[in-house]
Amino acid sequence: MCCFPNVKQAGIARFYTSMNGPLLGSEGKSGGGVAGNFQTNTDWNDFQSTVPYHGRFYIDPATGTVLRMIVEAELKPSDVVHQMDTRIDYGPTRAGQATIIAPLRSVVDLVVVPNGDSGAGGYSTRTALFSSEYSEYRPAQNN
Repeated sequence: MCCFPNVKQAGIARFYTSMNGPLLGSEGKSGGGVAGNFQTNTDWNDFQSTVPYHGRFYIDPATGTVLRMIVEAELKPSDVVHQMDTRIDYGPTRAGQATIIAPLRSVVDLVVVPNGDSGAGGYSTRTALFSSEYSEYRPAQNN
């Protein structure tokens, strides 16, 4: 998944009010503000992680054919992606003259932190649902 920020921050920021401004070298300024040399550098990266997962298989007991597979990633709360659940439905389909069991559709449910994990006190999340359907299978070409 692309793209999530990797934020690097350096420097000092001093927040002041009209009461503590003179102590921080902000004489003559009314109200509040910020002084100092605070810098932010942001690099945009793909999210990549190797995580444990758990899931379920739904199998036709009469034929032993896999009908559905569900995989749920076990992501850490500190990851930029908080949830990723994948469901793949299988069934009979034609490939040339043969009938095969193949993926027919997949659904991916995501919960991500759109602006990355900045370490701020709060953040918003975005939920996305991706659905794909597969068709027109063809037999492999032998060379």
